[in-house]
Amino acid sequence: MKRIGIVLVISIALAIVASCAAIASAEDISESDRKYSATTIFVSDNSSTIQDTENATILGYTTVVYNETSKKDAVGKNSTTGQIATLLSLGSVTILDHTMCKAVDEDTNPIDRTSQFYTTDMCAILWYKANVHTGDTFTQRWYDPNGNLEDERTYEISDIPWSSAGSKTASYLYISGDPPANKPGRWYVSLYCNGVRKFTEYFTISAPKKPDLIITDIYEKDNTIYYKIKNQGIANAGSSHSYLYIDGSKKAEDYVGSISAGSTRTEHFDFIWECSGSEDTIKVCADAKSDVPESSGTNNCKSKTLTCLFPDILVSPTKFNETLPQNTTWNGTMSIGNSGEGVLHFNIGDVDIVKSVSGIWTNPSGLTWDGQYLWLGDWWADKIYKLSPLDGSIITSFSVPGSSCNGLAWDGQYLWVSDSSEQKIYKISTTGLPLTSFSAPGGSSGWARGSVWDGQYLWHVDHHMKKIYKLNPSDGSVIKSFSAPGDGPAGLAWDGQYLWHSDCNSNMIYKIEPIIGSVITSFPASEPRGLAWDGQYLWCNVESKICQIDVAGDLAGWLSKVPTSGTVSPSSQTNITVTINTTGLAIGEYNANITITSNDHDESVVVPVNLTVRPKDITTVTVKNPTEVSEGENFTATVSADNVKSLAIFIVELTYDPSVIKLTNVERGSSITTSRWSNWNITQYTDTAMVIALSGQSGSPISGYAELARFEFDVVGVAGDKSAIEIKGSLSDSDVEPIEPKWMDSEVTVI
Repeated sequence: MKRIGIVLVISIALAIVASCAAIASAEDISESDRKYSATTIFVSDNSSTIQDTENATILGYTTVVYNETSKKDAVGKNSTTGQIATLLSLGSVTILDHTMCKAVDEDTNPIDRTSQFYTTDMCAILWYKANVHTGDTFTQRWYDPNGNLEDERTYEISDIPWSSAGSKTASYLYISGDPPANKPGRWYVSLYCNGVRKFTEYFTISAPKKPDLIITDIYEKDNTIYYKIKNQGIANAGSSHSYLYIDGSKKAEDYVGSISAGSTRTEHFDFIWECSGSEDTIKVCADAKSDVPESSGTNNCKSKTLTCLFPDILVSPTKFNETLPQNTTWNGTMSIGNSGEGVLHFNIGDVDIVKSVSGIWTNPSGLTWDGQYLWLGDWWADKIYKLSPLDGSIITSFSVPGSSCNGLAWDGQYLWVSDSSEQKIYKISTTGLPLTSFSAPGGSSGWARGSVWDGQYLWHVDHHMKKIYKLNPSDGSVIKSFSAPGDGPAGLAWDGQYLWHSDCNSNMIYKIEPIIGSVITSFPASEPRGLAWDGQYLWCNVESKICQIDVAGDLAGWLSKVPTSGTVSPSSQTNITVTINTTGLAIGEYNANITITSNDHDESVVVPVNLTVRPKDITTVTVKNPTEVSEGENFTATVSADNVKSLAIFIVELTYDPSVIKLTNVERGSSITTSRWSNWNITQYTDTAMVIALSGQSGSPISGYAELARFEFDVVGVAGDKSAIEIKGSLSDSDVEPIEPKWMDSEVTVI
């Protein structure tokens, strides 16, 4: 049944509250009341209205002519029927305002004037304001986009005195759930007053404005997948998520912020693409989680085939053998080249990958060790697998209790599952039976990731909150928490004393002190996620593999590399600074490996570093002279420095007993040539001689051994006399930094 509603309000009368919902009484209007076949038209006796009268009579309407001046006692006669109608106190009808709108307020004023309506709107409202009189008739005729009459409604004004202030009327065309909802297009409604069309309002009914997200392009740059996402809809799109599939397997997801209608944005996945075979099929799907109410949900995905170009890593040197003194820092260079066709991505650590296993899983995330077997959670497949650590073969599997397993822990009897979709932590049996659960500490804003059991408490990491929590396993209450070291916290493991933590954004694995969360050491890894400790080795989900890592190598810090990761274009190379610091190391032999992992599938490069630490080189300044001399003899005392580095300035002061020996001359040492040391000054006192020497701009500093000066003496004492020859002063290098030597005195005896 067609539904039309009308509300008429006279400005001097009590206002009627009107809205779409308030016109339910229109349902009760009988069909006979809805349509009228005759209408009386009132026209002025003014000559300008004669044509209106003639038009009305042709259509068969009753015309009543009134006096333009007195507005009363006018008499009209229908030219066809001869019927007589009398009208008293008749005034002219004027439309003061009119519009289409979606609602009216309590005083029947229009709200949200518009000519655009949607199939989900309850109704379209024709609103107008006119000065009316008793006996006036009004008709609204609604036409669909094909010009067919959809509805017609006529009413007559009765017992209402004329007012120039006007009355307000709202007439309703119901849309949602009614036939107009199935007739989108341009509609119109005409208002007739006393048989004369006063105005026509045009409006549109269409499907509601919605966004529509599509992928317009996919491309690769430096092993990263980029894509262009466009909102081709007519409404803004809120935030959404895109999924990346490679050869049909989901590999990553990307958060996409809101996109305005008609806009295009370039996004990328935080995922290192390693091509397999000769080519890969890359598929990107917009709005993969149906976050956005779109006009179409069937056009979100786009696929593209990318040809595989592989890198080929070259490393030089292949090993380091260094012998260094204690408390010394040494820098060397290691080059990483790429002779392949694809871009090389590398990570450098000083740990060894013992082995790696792979299986049917595509998105491993949670990982734990039960003392004999590995347990793996695949967040995309919603499965938990029990695996053999020997080859990764599946012993058993079952579905997760939630919908997205991103962390696993083993408490000695049961498994603990971190569910990132439901933000819950489940305690389950080894057959998958849920035993208990509680909310993850990150709440609705969090993203639950790795968990680990330390023997008494459950540790948990939240990716969005970027925090590591220590939890009471009975109720999930937080005992303590501290910030994760990176911005992409993922997995956790416990080695009995320390936490191990993976970060999939910074591509690092951290060893963490659990009291305050300080980082003890770290090493790079490619997209690490779940972690497990088997008592000797660390296991880690690296991309789609599970790797067993020996972290017992050198993690104390004497070996460092800068940078620890990077990319190398084809036919290019990059240099890595390798630093060895022997500070605090005891004398002895040290060995470590620099492990270079990359997207070169053929090889993982290991560069051995062999270090021998010897005693620290000591710089000495020594006086060398005969220990015994005869009465009246002359001799030379030579001052020399050993193990100096870049010596450029020295001051040497010799003190002696002038009653035993007498200084007669001071000469340059053999290393202090005039051409290299242009500044040479001697100061002599009764029992002291001082030499100041400076290497000039054209000179060159001395490293290693240097003979600095020669002091010539005559013996003036008698047999049995002794004289100490004491030395002191200062040494500086070419940067005017002090060199701290050991000063070695001497003595001479007269025989």
